[in-house]
Amino acid sequence: MSYTKAQQSRDWLFIFETAEGRRALSALFRENMLFGTTFNPESGKAAFNEGRRAVACDIVQSLSISPGDFDKIAQAMKEQL
Repeated sequence: MSYTKAQQSRDWLFIFETAEGRRALSALFRENMLFGTTFNPESGKAAFNEGRRAVACDIVQSLSISPGDFDKIAQAMKEQL
């Protein structure tokens, strides 16, 4: 039996429903520049940064995160600083 996108989405949601999961998700977003710039004058580093950001974007797409959920994530990110 293969691991489906629907199963993956449910697994992500299960993990990120907790306060600990939301903190981990916000850290993942911050560390992978989801809300920031990936620009680097060295094209190789910029491409690497874009790859990192793409992982975070894939998680967002998988979770179907709503604007309200983004607010919760942003709040968790503020609390971590």
